Order: sequence, then C-alpha cells, then structure tokens
Amino acid sequence: MSDVGNKRHHVTYWVGVWGTVMLALILASITFDFWGRWICWFITFILILTFIVPEGLEELRSGISSKSVRFVRMFLSMLFFAAFIVNYRLPAPINCRSEIMPTRYAIGAGIGGVRFLPEWTDFRAEIENPTDQDYEDAEFTISSDMEINGIGQISSIPEVRFVGQPYRGEFIQRDKEGNVIQAVPAYVPTFESKVRLHVFPKKSTLELVLALSRSNPVVNGKSPEHQYADHKRPCWVKLRGSYSAWKRTRTFEEQLDQFDLPIEKEYQAAAVYDELACSEGTIMLKVREIVNGVLNTVIIDNAGKRFVFDPVSRNVLFRAQLEGRSIFLTQSFSDTKEGRHVLVITWSPSGARLGVDGVVKEDWNNDDLAFYGP
Repeated sequence: MSDVGNKRHHVTYWVGVWGTVMLALILASITFDFWGRWICWFITFILILTFIVPEGLEELRSGISSKSVRFVRMFLSMLFFAAFIVNYRLPAPINCRSEIMPTRYAIGAGIGGVRFLPEWTDFRAEIENPTDQDYEDAEFTISSDMEINGIGQISSIPEVRFVGQPYRGEFIQRDKEGNVIQAVPAYVPTFESKVRLHVFPKKSTLELVLALSRSNPVVNGKSPEHQYADHKRPCWVKLRGSYSAWKRTRTFEEQLDQFDLPIEKEYQAAAVYDELACSEGTIMLKVREIVNGVLNTVIIDNAGKRFVFDPVSRNVLFRAQLEGRSIFLTQSFSDTKEGRHVLVITWSPSGARLGVDGVVKEDWNNDDLAFYGP
C-alpha cells in the first residue's frame, strides 16, 4: 500500500474512533445540567483540537504548516468560548409584584383554597416568567414577619405544590342536638412556605394569595379580648427562589414591601403609622400637595421614626433613631403634574434611604451621606 493510502487509512481510523467518542459525549450531555453539559462539550472540543484539526488538515493538503494548524485552533477556541459566554449570559429574569387587598372577608370565606377570618390580611404576590423559555425545577420560598395562615394559587398553572403549608382544621360549634351551627377555620401558622413547580411555563404568571395575621399580645398574663389585630400590614414579605433556565440554575431574592399608599385618607395614614413600628421596611407613597382645596401636610411619628411631608416649605423629612445613632434625611421637591409626588422610604438597623420623585438621599452604616438622582 502506498504512503498516501496508509496516511489516509490512518486519518480515517482516528477520525472515526475519536468522532465516535465525541458523538457519545455530545449525546450524553443532553441530559446534564449547564456545567455538566459544557464539561462534556469542552472535552469534545479538546479532542477536536488535538486530533481532528491536524489530521483533517493533513488529509486536505499534505505538508501543511504548523502555523496554519495553530491559526485554526485559535479561531475555533475563540468560537467555543464566545458560544459559552453567550449561553451563560442568556437572560432568564423573574418579575415579582405584590399587593395588599382591602377586602374584609366573612368567617371561613375562601379564595384560592385559603379560608379567611375577618381580621386577616389578604396579601397577593405575583411571580412572572416573561420569557419564551420554560423554566424547570422552580422553587420559591415566601416568608414574612407576620403569621402565614394559608397560601394558595389563584392563577391556573398546573402542578403547583405547596410545602410547609399551615395545618388547617376547624373549630366547630354545635347546638344541643349536635348540629353544626358554626365552623371557624383554625390554623397552625408558619412564617415561611415553599412553592414548587416542575415546569414554570413561558410567558405565565403565578398568582399567590396569602392569609397573614398578627396576634394580639398577652398583657399581664391576661389574654386579649380579640386574638388577632385587625388587618395589620406586614413589615416585610421576602421572596427567594431558584429555577433552571437554559440548563443553568438561577437564584434570586427580593423583598416585596413597596406598597402603594397614597396618604389622602385616615386609614392610609394609619397604615404608614403601623409600618413605621417595624425595625426594617420600605414604604412607597404617592402624596398630593393639595387635597380638597387644602394643603396636605402629613406628619406621622411612631417607634422613634418621624415622617413629614410639608407642602408649605416644599420639603420631605425622615428621621429615625436606629441602633446607636440617629439618621436625619431631608429633601426638597419641585412642581409636578397634578401636584402629586412619589416618595420611597427604606430603613433598617444599618441605615435609611429617602427618595423623592426619583432623587435619592441615603445614609448607611455611618458612611457619608450619599445623594444621587436625575
């Protein structure tokens, strides 16, 4: 057999052997997660650079220079790593929204499989997959400083499972004949619950309803007249989770506490008053300068915190007594359409932030006062 024939036989043999190995790696990688898949592909790529490229080029043209082999290897390496970066950075966002419903339910009224008492707070959370890609193995954990007495789904996504859902029963009152005259839902509350979906469908929104409550404290050993405080707002509701998109596990954490509270009615001001009692929180306010023809001056004090909206001096003030120090943030505002202003106040034991119409001042961890905005 001629030297050319021997060389071609040699090339065909090794290309066939390593081609089979590489094909096996590629097929196996389909079932792996992101990193397992790319490890298989990386091994395959190294085999291509090591055997297929030089042997293939030798088959195409005898005596090809090593410089050309290096050029082809470098070009393929750039393509491989570009493909990795693009695949790694493929966006897979989660959008979250929340709302507190003002509805007061009758005893035992149900929505989304959750039964309410009149004093409990109806909290809604929405988790959206806005992409054209299904997410897999999604698990979301929702927690609050208030007791979670029930959680359910009011959307129609299939195969949604709740883990750590509060135990549910009933207090049953019967007459002398044994007939049920009243059945009151009874729960063993929790402060955290998990939601699991094997598949989170593309362009879908998981809508959750939570029954939140805050028990009235025992005073001097005496039980309160009413077990639950009436329609309290949570200081915080946190959502964290993980899910797989494009075979890569993503994680996120978000605090669902920017509640829309336009202070124009007494009950809304009371909600802010309650919120200021929290050690940490965020309040989003939409405040008008004039309500019913009168300047709308708002002053709310609670738990060492003070919020002032002053349309006369055109200033917003937030003062808080935190652990070991005081924080004082003040900011002026300009004219806006319809005289309405958007305020965002955030605080925690480490500092505070005051935003007025997109302009922000903040003071965290004894750092210098920061100011930024449009």
